[in-house]
Amino acid sequence: MEGINENGNKRKRILLIIFVILFVFISIGFILFYRQSLVKNASNNKVQYSDYIYKIRYDFGAETYIYLFENRMIKTLTITPLTEPCFELNCMHFTGEYSYEEKEIQFSSELKDKAIKTLDALYEVSGKKEFDADKMELTEYQKSVLLAILLNDEDMMIQEKI
Repeated sequence: MEGINENGNKRKRILLIIFVILFVFISIGFILFYRQSLVKNASNNKVQYSDYIYKIRYDFGAETYIYLFENRMIKTLTITPLTEPCFELNCMHFTGEYSYEEKEIQFSSELKDKAIKTLDALYEVSGKKEFDADKMELTEYQKSVLLAILLNDEDMMIQEKI
């Protein structure tokens, strides 16, 4: 009789070990799935506009966009990859997430008119609602206007003889 009880106890232990291993694997799977969905949700929280006249990409240290809206408002959106130190290799490691910085440009109406005229001229050359100014041949004047917009620096537009 002892042999039967001993075999039964071994089977119970084996089944318990299998159950615990399955539970651990399923738990790890859920944790990984949940973490991945959090990362996807974070990347989906991008600033998105639908009512813009056009969108100009002009990178200045990061992925940067200039938006002109129907109400003559100009906004910039800077998208920067987030990094963390990787001490083993003495470098920075991309985390898979981004920061989004949005600015409304606050120029006087005269300088805003000049900025919008420059944006309009670039739009006419590109022929598209969304275009990349980095891939266009820009004049020094156009470059300085775009940089003044990205920096939200009205004084820069005045100093650059715009």
